[in-house]
Amino acid sequence: MIIRILALTMFATAFSPLTVIGQDNHNHDHGHSHEHQQMQGEHSKAASDHGMWMLKIAKMKAEHQQALAALASLRAEILKHESELAQMEVQIQAHELEISTHDQEIHKHETEGENDSHDALGAKHKQIMDEHAALDKLINDSDEHHAMLIGGIVKFAQEHMAKFHGSHSHAEHGTGESNGEK
Repeated sequence: MIIRILALTMFATAFSPLTVIGQDNHNHDHGHSHEHQQMQGEHSKAASDHGMWMLKIAKMKAEHQQALAALASLRAEILKHESELAQMEVQIQAHELEISTHDQEIHKHETEGENDSHDALGAKHKQIMDEHAALDKLINDSDEHHAMLIGGIVKFAQEHMAKFHGSHSHAEHGTGESNGEK
């Protein structure tokens, strides 16, 4: 696309109707040739400017596509984390059900007084508490990732809004800022 724009710009500058007309008018000067040359020079500069502007716009559009791809990756990361959180919720619910069932077994053991089930209750309790510790680790380990991902995205959005939408119009954003140009 950029090559096409360059070619069109060069073609437009080299074969501009104004250039051809200007060359034909050498015989019919009427004392205005200096003015005409100045106008044609300004037109040529304007055509060159247009080509450069088109290149800048094409570059910004390509950068927009890169930014959208990066945002899509971040969105996918958030959706993945959301899925992990939903799985954790299911694990917590299952864990609560196990604890409730274990409480009922303890109550039955105390009311019916079966001594042979005491060891089984202790083993079941250890298993439940091991699962609890694993859930605790899983949830706490996700905190740092969550804070980094969400905090970074929210901070960037807030900084962007403050910088570009606080007191500046959209046209004042500049171009090529991703590589240090303005």
